[in-house]
Amino acid sequence: MSMRAMKKHNPWITPEGYFESFPERMMERIRQEESQSQRATKTPKVMPLWKRWAVAATAVGVVGLVSVGLFHTQDAMLADSEPESFYDDEMVEYAMLNNVDIEYYLTQY
Repeated sequence: MSMRAMKKHNPWITPEGYFESFPERMMERIRQEESQSQRATKTPKVMPLWKRWAVAATAVGVVGLVSVGLFHTQDAMLADSEPESFYDDEMVEYAMLNNVDIEYYLTQY
């Protein structure tokens, strides 16, 4: 085909009455999509009151058990770190440092 023939030839054609019926077809399509979206929309389910109380009681119980366990562990750690748990030999050795030993430790570190 020559350029002149291509300019006159329009490969795109619209069906007969396409633009005249377009508004009605568009409104029908909008109505269909709206009805589908209304059917797809679900109301949220609300948890019954007794289940809410059960969840809250469980959470309080877990927090209580964890806190009791932590406090018990901390008390045991404090009891272990008291001075009477040191060995007597270590305390005597520590107390027996003289000035030369102190000077040695200070210059080494």
